[in-house]
Amino acid sequence: MLKLSTIIFQGLTGASALVAIFGDRVFPLLADQKTPVNYITYSVRFLNSGSKDGVGVYEVRIENYHKTYNEACEGSDLIKAAMKALLQGTPENIYKFSEGTKEPYITEDEKEHYIEQKFNITI
Repeated sequence: MLKLSTIIFQGLTGASALVAIFGDRVFPLLADQKTPVNYITYSVRFLNSGSKDGVGVYEVRIENYHKTYNEACEGSDLIKAAMKALLQGTPENIYKFSEGTKEPYITEDEKEHYIEQKFNITI
């Protein structure tokens, strides 16, 4: 799980389109309350072993926070492209990528819009 989490972090902080919007504001699980928008949070969750040959299935959840809904939608499109490029670039394409869900939200104080994306990664 740590290896996949590290790969995800490197992909989110290494994609130039994401760096232009989020800078280095990419955090595991949650961001500090004082973190200014725009920022990303992510987590990796093991779902199951998938098969007898040791294949593992993981869910990667990525949330991108913005001041407006449209900016959050744009961020989610860029994240999808970055994830796809990142995982296809792994040695021998050992990670299989599929997009799960994509849901919009607004924070309780109504100051930030965010899109929660879930990706399924099979190793």
